[in-house]
Amino acid sequence: MSASFITFGCWNKGFCNSSNVQNVKSNDFSRVVNTLNQYVDAVPLKPAFMCVLGDNYYPEILVDAAGKKKKIYSYRELESGFKCLKKLLRTDVPVDILIGNHDTEGTSKMEEPESKTEEPRHDTSCKITESQLKLVQSLKTSTNPIQLVLYNFRTIGNTIIIMVDSNPYIEGNLNCECYMPILMGTKRIKSEMDKVDVPYLKQLQLEWLSRVYEHFQLKAQQQHFDNVVIMAHHPICCFKMKNGKDRFDTCPSDEYLKFCHSIYLTLRDITGASHFYYNSADLHTYQAGTITLTPETSLDSIQIRQYIVGTGGTTLEPEVSTFESEFKQVDRIRVDYTVTDAVHDNGFLVWTVSTVRSRPDIKVQFIKAVDTSFKYTYIHNENRVVEVFNKLPVIKETPAQRATKTVYRVGNKNRNYSGGGRKHKIKMNTSRKNKSKKSKKMKKNKYIE
Repeated sequence: MSASFITFGCWNKGFCNSSNVQNVKSNDFSRVVNTLNQYVDAVPLKPAFMCVLGDNYYPEILVDAAGKKKKIYSYRELESGFKCLKKLLRTDVPVDILIGNHDTEGTSKMEEPESKTEEPRHDTSCKITESQLKLVQSLKTSTNPIQLVLYNFRTIGNTIIIMVDSNPYIEGNLNCECYMPILMGTKRIKSEMDKVDVPYLKQLQLEWLSRVYEHFQLKAQQQHFDNVVIMAHHPICCFKMKNGKDRFDTCPSDEYLKFCHSIYLTLRDITGASHFYYNSADLHTYQAGTITLTPETSLDSIQIRQYIVGTGGTTLEPEVSTFESEFKQVDRIRVDYTVTDAVHDNGFLVWTVSTVRSRPDIKVQFIKAVDTSFKYTYIHNENRVVEVFNKLPVIKETPAQRATKTVYRVGNKNRNYSGGGRKHKIKMNTSRKNKSKKSKKMKKNKYIE
């Protein structure tokens, strides 16, 4: 027996039109939505939930003749992304949406184009945050549970999933004002007169974690857990291209590293879980690797499998040219990182959790968004997801190229998961000297399985 869940982040940029992805105005999230819908329809067991890892809207950035940048806030584009997200909700799969650094961005200095879409009225400069809250509320039904959360937890089989807010630890100039609408919705503050700052946001999250630990102290008496997955917007570390050079980036200080380290160790001591995972976005590409956190103190060194999936539909980062094992001393914690996989494309992540005690590990697969002109299905076979093209594109060739030859076509050329694409192999003889009925039939149907 197994269960699964799906994650992606950094998704809502431009206009989403999943019904016509060929339109030049449709963004890449349109392709992701279509691919994800086909996946959910094809697999026999629906995902237990989906988690969107933040950065749920990107304002457009324009540069004038003088080189001055200005940001454009478009409610129409923001709304289009959430309407596309609604198509995922037809599967009745719960959706948790985390907050990224762009979601608390102030809009007072942004320009706004005229829009025919009726936008909710806002009295603050936090239009991005407030619009997301209202759109999520409009999508929520009794059969379509969707929520915008700062933190949350879920359990699937032998796995604990902890969703946290990394913004207060990573963002140096966090706009705390735009946390007000979210906190008032959760009744953590009573009025807009209450003070919200970074220390207060950290305190709220630690208090929530204390209640989570108490919950699992009781739960562990009845159930065994093997895995702990932390989900957040920011990665612990990553390789990225900056100013034309590959760079190894980590957290600005060891505070967030200690925060994550304490979650893993506390849940290990409470539940006995020994496999640690970390899932994030922020970096606009797919990157997977192994992290080792080694504190200078007597605390235990731990190994973490990290998966970065900021591939939901925004513009991809410049591709990193080389990956090497790196380490960096961040205050009093050493961070070692080795990249094991990387895909420079949009898509989403499928986590498959085994519910059998003898198989405690998690299978993680990145699935690329594809153009819907290539209709395909997914086949499950021993925790593998195999992409199979049902219709192959016709390749135009010159008469000379159409001579006797062997043609190969691979469903997913740059596959990064077990199974990959299905190879099609046919031989065609179209020389003028050999025009039998069989060769004419082969010429008419160039690609056959």
